[in-house]
Amino acid sequence: MSSSSNTTAMNEKNQAFECPEGSTCSWEVQKNKKLVIKQDGIGAYYPSVEEGENMVVKFEYFKAGPPGTADGNYSESLFFEVPANFKEIIKENESLEEVSLLFGRHCFCPDSGFFPVKKGSLSVSKSGDDLDIELNFHVNEVPQVISELKGRAVIKE
Repeated sequence: MSSSSNTTAMNEKNQAFECPEGSTCSWEVQKNKKLVIKQDGIGAYYPSVEEGENMVVKFEYFKAGPPGTADGNYSESLFFEVPANFKEIIKENESLEEVSLLFGRHCFCPDSGFFPVKKGSLSVSKSGDDLDIELNFHVNEVPQVISELKGRAVIKE
């Protein structure tokens, strides 16, 4: 996403993230959790946030469909896990697997679902109750709206 004036403000607690115009975005950082990537009976991936000793970061992008459409909404989500106590994490390409980075595309379309992210870079630094996050990523399996995120999220108690 580029820094332009066509952005919507994020939740007041989560500062500095930009969201494409006409959509909503939200961040959640959960303490004492772990992210488990599971597969269903047909091999499709999905996230499970469970009790644990780390933190799980979740991002959601949502764009409502045109008025009068039943199945026109579109959303994307990202999940990843970081240790409870860290100063800085930098991961790139294959090492993104170490934080279980998972991208979800949710729509009334045949290529909806979750996909492990294997291409990109993630930088997370912790300062008090804030996480400064920079993420650039690409998934080959499906189109995506969100491919770059930069800003600050507040750790939830």
